[in-house]
Amino acid sequence: MITIDRDTYGVPHIYGATETDTAFGFGYAQAQDHLDTLLRNYLEASGHLAEIDGETALEADVCIRLWKPDTRATAVYRNLIPSTRAYVEAFVGGVNAYMDAHPDRLPFYAEHVTPQQVIAFIRLLHIRLTEWRMPELRSPALSGMSNQWVVAPRKTDQGVTLCVMDPHVPWTPVFRMYEAHLVSEDGLNIYGGAPFGLPVIIMGHTGRHAWSLTVNGCDIGDMYAEQIDPAHPNRYRNGNEWLDMETWQETFRIRTEEGFREETRTLSRTHHGPVIAVAGDRAFSVRISADDIDDPLTVMLHMARAQNLEAFKTALDPLGLPLFNIVYGDTDGQIYYVYNERCPVRSATFDWSKPVPGWQHTAEWQTYYPFRMLPQIENPQAGFLQNCNNSPWYVTPDSPIRPQDWPSYLVSEEQNDRSRRVFDRLSRNDRITVEETIALVMDEYCLTADRHWSALMTACERLLREPTGLEDHSAKAIKLLREWDRVGNVHSTAMTLFTLWKIRCDARFEAHEGEPDQGTRGQIETEALDETIQDMVARHGRVEVAWGDIHRLCRGDRTYPVGGSSRHTEAIRPVGGKLDDEGRIVADSGSAFTMVVALGDKTEAWSLVPYGNSERSDSPHFADQIPLWTQGRLKRTRFTSEEVAAHRVSREKLMRS
Repeated sequence: MITIDRDTYGVPHIYGATETDTAFGFGYAQAQDHLDTLLRNYLEASGHLAEIDGETALEADVCIRLWKPDTRATAVYRNLIPSTRAYVEAFVGGVNAYMDAHPDRLPFYAEHVTPQQVIAFIRLLHIRLTEWRMPELRSPALSGMSNQWVVAPRKTDQGVTLCVMDPHVPWTPVFRMYEAHLVSEDGLNIYGGAPFGLPVIIMGHTGRHAWSLTVNGCDIGDMYAEQIDPAHPNRYRNGNEWLDMETWQETFRIRTEEGFREETRTLSRTHHGPVIAVAGDRAFSVRISADDIDDPLTVMLHMARAQNLEAFKTALDPLGLPLFNIVYGDTDGQIYYVYNERCPVRSATFDWSKPVPGWQHTAEWQTYYPFRMLPQIENPQAGFLQNCNNSPWYVTPDSPIRPQDWPSYLVSEEQNDRSRRVFDRLSRNDRITVEETIALVMDEYCLTADRHWSALMTACERLLREPTGLEDHSAKAIKLLREWDRVGNVHSTAMTLFTLWKIRCDARFEAHEGEPDQGTRGQIETEALDETIQDMVARHGRVEVAWGDIHRLCRGDRTYPVGGSSRHTEAIRPVGGKLDDEGRIVADSGSAFTMVVALGDKTEAWSLVPYGNSERSDSPHFADQIPLWTQGRLKRTRFTSEEVAAHRVSREKLMRS
């Protein structure tokens, strides 16, 4: 028997006799809350998204099929250890059980799901994250902004280990996160977040430990320039011999207004990987380290099952995750950080930031850096570890991890504004409270304003001296900016002015040929401020427009005010979005799953997801976390059986067939 208890925010607390029972319930609960999106993710992972979205998804499908997702997923599934295979099969069984029980809720593209689709989806996540690290493949929608930190008990007010997780990603189907609690009688007890369609919690906590992930800057993919045989275009040079490319045909089914049409493409691979372009006598292929990962599911399950730091590190040892900064804390007071990556050892002969000659054997990857050699630190003297997409030498004061000890392709980030602010706040506080931690997580101070303050004030001075025809409005705007505390909350009118000015400046600088000199920069910044004021007066009739009036969170047919930074500014709390034709910035990225965990005699946690925990518009949990979101608050989670029982609003019993 499997029990799914849902609390006041619709979070499923899933109880089973065994891990596989709980996995079955997890699949069922996910299907209840976001079946359409889950199935969509699986179709995207196998290169069949055009069957839903039509022509706009065709090229993305082509790119995915280059990686042969079905073939690779079948091979990985075949080699899973028995316990992991049973787990993923149970999860899939839960999804299919829900579909069988609710045929009226199935989208037109619904078919029974398979374990291989789950494997392919994990691989899609790895490919998308690798693309972000490769300029040749980078998706502009991806963001490199996430926050995490862990504080030892001796530095906290209550003597607990505090762990913060706050991944910032696009709110697209692939990167959305689902909040859940998985419990089994054979030892599983995990609360945290998982991407829609993934059967495991990828970050969260147990009663013993908590862990979090942020994207790091490791170089885990390379592009090879392959020399093509002029007489045989499907052959390429490898040392002193010519090899045949692997060439095959893929047929794509594309949705149209009339129904569907089919299109067949010829795709190719070298021994390095997919051929993504051909120019003259060169073909360009891509190799990524994620392609060599055989069993990421087992790694993630072992991370969640770990009872102590050594077990957690043992889980990571096989290099089953291609990247991520990872922080860890536990009830023993242990804290830990690793710059995790599956990074190849490369020859120092080549510039690996550019395509390398595929025909030269010295350009082949040699091996992978073993886990024990990756940058990592545990229990630092300062009592905290933080990573907000910064390099390992800035995770804690006096970090023993030094840049000169690592090749440049192994670690690439530097310090950033979010990291500096978190580092400073943690360094100066030896009695950190949960309340202070939550306030820092939700901090809306506009860090970008600090960097551009001098330029902004100069533009204000210049504008005051120039006749614009809107002198009264200009004076009001400049007064608002000068008196601004630089906090981007929903009520701030200066945040609106600053952000719109920054957007105009960025567009002007991007369009400018070459790097503008100081005088030109000043002119651009002054003109951008003038245009911002004119546009606000024309659009709103005033310059006093609250940030929450134009910075909006949309769900269904309703919109809500939201604070924090936008895509053109930076705050610890980011809420990204583009400026639309109506003068609004509609949020489309930011925190996907925020959690603060206090590990002590009792485990307590506070969390938040965008919108709510259900994608069904008829669910009370479709948008019930938006009030928290707009107010910058987190909700208290329920972890013990007593807490869950006290806040239970529904219960469902399931039987596995």
